Amino acid sequence: MNLDKLKIKGTVILKRFDKDSNLLEEVTINNMVVDGGLDYFAKKSVELTDSVIDKVGISTGTTAVTASDTQLSNTANAEYADVKFKVRTQLAEVLLDGVFIENQYVDKSVTEIGLFTDANELVARTVVPSDSRFVKAASDFLSVTWKLQFG
Repeated sequence: MNLDKLKIKGTVILKRFDKDSNLLEEVTINNMVVDGGLDYFAKKSVELTDSVIDKVGISTGTTAVTASDTQLSNTANAEYADVKFKVRTQLAEVLLDGVFIENQYVDKSVTEIGLFTDANELVARTVVPSDSRFVKAASDFLSVTWKLQFG
């Protein structure tokens, strides 16, 4: 399968809120849909896989993203949140939202984010630029919106 012809652009929007729902930070980052993600979408388009995208992971890894990535660079510190879908067919895009609640991923820097299937296949990954990294406190909520555009 020639995956080079699949055009999928991804963007991640991170929003950190305090316990009173005040927006503390917002970061928008372009990401790479990795080889495994392109393969996933190619198979999904012709119903060759039953896997579904169901979670987003965050970690403290800082290794640069490559197309051959199959997991987060620091799996030891990774935590995951379920995602919900919103499909906007007019724009040929899918929005996936995950939320890390209070007391989840506490006092760790948010430096890398990954999008995963229920078979733990990495679909897309990004590293937060060093000037945009932050620490999620115990009482904070972190919203992760992943936008995938096709075409």
